[in-house]
Amino acid sequence: MPVSVAIAAAASYAGAAIAGSAMAYSAIASVSWLTYSMIATGASVLVGGVLRNAVGGRGGGGGSANFTAQAQGRDQIVRSGVANRTIVYGRAMVSGPLVFGASSGASNGTLHLVIPLAGHEIDGIEDIYFNEVALGVALTSGAPTAAVASGVYAGKANFTLHSGTAGQAANAELVALGAGWTTAHTLSGVAYLVVRLTFDKDVFPTGIPNIKAVVRGKKLYDPRTGLTTWSANPALQVRDYLTSNYGLEATAGEIDDTLVVAAANLCDESVAILPSGTEARYTGNGVVDLGDTPRAIMEAVLSGMAGFVVWSGGKYLVYPGAYSAPAVTITADDLRGPLRVRPRISRRDLFNGVRGTFVSPAVFWQPTDFPTVSNATYATQDGGQVIWRDVSLPFTTSSATAQRIAKLMLERSRQGITVEMSAKLTTFKVATLDTVMVTLPQLGWASKEFKVLEWTFAPEGGVDLVLQEETAASYNWNSGLQ
Repeated sequence: MPVSVAIAAAASYAGAAIAGSAMAYSAIASVSWLTYSMIATGASVLVGGVLRNAVGGRGGGGGSANFTAQAQGRDQIVRSGVANRTIVYGRAMVSGPLVFGASSGASNGTLHLVIPLAGHEIDGIEDIYFNEVALGVALTSGAPTAAVASGVYAGKANFTLHSGTAGQAANAELVALGAGWTTAHTLSGVAYLVVRLTFDKDVFPTGIPNIKAVVRGKKLYDPRTGLTTWSANPALQVRDYLTSNYGLEATAGEIDDTLVVAAANLCDESVAILPSGTEARYTGNGVVDLGDTPRAIMEAVLSGMAGFVVWSGGKYLVYPGAYSAPAVTITADDLRGPLRVRPRISRRDLFNGVRGTFVSPAVFWQPTDFPTVSNATYATQDGGQVIWRDVSLPFTTSSATAQRIAKLMLERSRQGITVEMSAKLTTFKVATLDTVMVTLPQLGWASKEFKVLEWTFAPEGGVDLVLQEETAASYNWNSGLQ
């Protein structure tokens, strides 16, 4: 039975109409359930805590609190030999568990520490911090060792990066210490930092500082070039998670790379920002904890491009938050039964302003409020009261991008008409997330645009569709809505 399944959606893209439409809402229990069991149950849109909190009238909820707690915790050294592996996409500030410590030299005055940063190969470290002090130390696989050259810590700290390649050798200095680190301690496939501190009670008056680093994360395969290099492109990050052994383990044949290429190109497009300059339309910079559910991880990564992932025809389809022009018109001749029309979203799901948090490099990569986005006209339509919806954007590090995503979320929420349609096989060519035009004079619709949210092949013959009102204006950045 052909079906089209939207397996995950970013909260900011979907808009409020999904929360009020006749969809199946399910939790993803495992990767195998996500990939296979949905096929037997028909097409549906799966949404998680982020989407429900963003458009379901529950405010920030646990999703926002969890985002804040994780962001605050991931740049702190954890004195533990056990921790979930993390994946760094794009650029992020991270620390990790302290898995080894030993002292050497006269009066044990030199301290050696090992801190894993990511559960994969990374592209490099842009800077290292002691507490909130930047040390001006950058490391790559080509130049993996450096010392602090200036400032209060000059001559007191030395670093070596093991970038996390498969089969990397154990750190020779630690092996030579004879303190328990051996040639078998390679940490293959784990990026880690070896830190050597020279004791000085005036430089380290409170003991070991919190050590953290701004990391350029995982190298990603780019089907546009055939190369695997570092990138902050969220479409490539989604593809990586879909195909990785820690993700959904999809094969290359299960990825529609034509759509990935289109999505990656759109993410790279330049967008004008205020007061001047440009930025990429979408970038993804964040960290995922592999102890989280696949749905939570996918939602976090998708939030960077306000996008969807759809399972259709045996392939994963990747869509960023962008308008697509309609190519198909549906008329009364395409219907095989009556329509069910919801003219607007429920009062419970209504909002006319969006506020929330993003990750700000200006405040040490911690969650920070972005400027609110609201619309006075919508507030008047809703009785004169500003109704806020809270959203967390864990993969967004630009205030301007956060505002653009919030504006997209707000505008899509106002496209409130949803339609359940029993159609003939003439609509078989329509796919999930296509934009279509509907012409029904009885309802006053002439080439009215809708987005296909759900596509199911009906056993009795035909196609069952769920449509949401759509307009290109929802995707236009209008600084007047800031």
